[in-house]
Parts: sequence; structure tokens; C-alpha cells
Amino acid sequence: MLTREENERLTRVGPGTPMGELFRRYWQPIAAVGQLAERDVMPIRLFGEDLVLFRDRGGCLGLVAERCAHRKVKLECGYPVAEGLRCPYHGWTYDTSGSCVAQPAEPPGSTFKDKVQITAYPVQELAGLVFAYLGPRAEAPPLLPRWDRLVWPNVYRVIGLAVIPCNWLQCMENSLDSTHTEWLHGQYFKYWLEPIRCPKMIAAGAWPTASAPTSCATSTRPASSASTSAPCSKARRKRPSCGPPSVR
Repeated sequence: MLTREENERLTRVGPGTPMGELFRRYWQPIAAVGQLAERDVMPIRLFGEDLVLFRDRGGCLGLVAERCAHRKVKLECGYPVAEGLRCPYHGWTYDTSGSCVAQPAEPPGSTFKDKVQITAYPVQELAGLVFAYLGPRAEAPPLLPRWDRLVWPNVYRVIGLAVIPCNWLQCMENSLDSTHTEWLHGQYFKYWLEPIRCPKMIAAGAWPTASAPTSCATSTRPASSASTSAPCSKARRKRPSCGPPSVR
């Protein structure tokens, strides 16, 4: 059992934390490329930082701080232009490196924009995913790994997205637990499908008879087409709220 201190050390991933600093030294998948086909600008929260991912009119990807340096407007409300991402309030524009490249209200020849910089991180596309590197900006990022499943040609890739209300350690710990796959996703899932299967799916041969629910009760009344097709009493069993989320 972990101590409170050990748990805090492993689960905190914000800026300046031990695990946060470790994770920032690896490329992280942050979005699907298809999401940017639906919207050019989208908010991203990663390792305790609120950021904005965008694709400019030139097709370049950028990941920058959430707010404009001018009046702190959320840049997720901005829009892409050829030079980068434009704030909708006063038109300040940031390129993919976070440099301010336009300040429309400044007089001609002004160099004030050259003094303005917001946080930005490198991003790359690979295998239909967008990866970001949040490591030290003074160092060149490592090569984005070309693992076999990311670079196989002539394959059909399916990308799934989900927001899981737990800490990263809980999720990874569960991934290593192979036994739960059989019992939680297998036997327990099968148990909760019984009311749905009984009896039509069994009669149709969609489930082996040996595994089918037994008859719930006997009756002396003559069989009829109505009673034959009606669900058994197990179908009326009340499900507790702890049932698998995928079948609630």
C-alpha cells in the first residue's frame, strides 16, 4: 500500500511536480487530426496547463497558451489566419512559436510586437494523431518515435477518444490487470446481458443454451404465444447503479 506522500508524488502531474516533469519529456498524443477538420481551433488541457491547439491557413499546427497576452481573452475564441492564430478582441496574432506577429492598432513601424511572446510547444502529426512535446524549451525535442503501428502502410486505423474521470495511475494500473478483463468485461458483462437475451436471443440461437438463464418459474397455465414470447421474470430484475457503465 502506498503512503500518502508516495501517492501524491506519483499522481500529481502539474508543472514542477516530479511526474509532471517526467511526462513532459515524452511526446504525448493530445488530439486526433480529424478533430481539427471539424474545428480549426480547440482547447487542450494537459498536465495542469490550459492550452489551445490550432491549424493556421497555411496548414501548420500550433499549440499555444490559453490566453492572449494583451487583455487575457481566451484564444480558443480566436480564428486562424495565414500568419497564425488571431485574437478576436484586438487582432493580436500569434504564430506557431508563440511570437506575436501582428498588432493592428499599433502605428506603422512599431516594434512592440517583437517584445510579446506567449508559451508554445512543438506539435507533430503522425498516424492520424497530433502529438505534443512539453519538455524544456531550451532543449531540442527528441524524435517522435516511429513505432510500427504508427507507420504501417496500407492499414485502416480507428482512433477512439474518451474522458475518463480518474488519475493516469489508476488507468494504467487497470491496464496491467489482465484477470479483470475476463471477469469484469466477460462474466459480469454476460450476467447483465441475461435480461436482454432472455428468451428471444436464446430462441434465435444467438447464445448457447448451456449458458442461457434457466426458467424463472413454472406455471400450470396452458402455454400461449403471448406467454412464450414474454420475457422471463429475470428481465424485471432491478439493476443496481453499480452496473457496467457501457450497459447502463
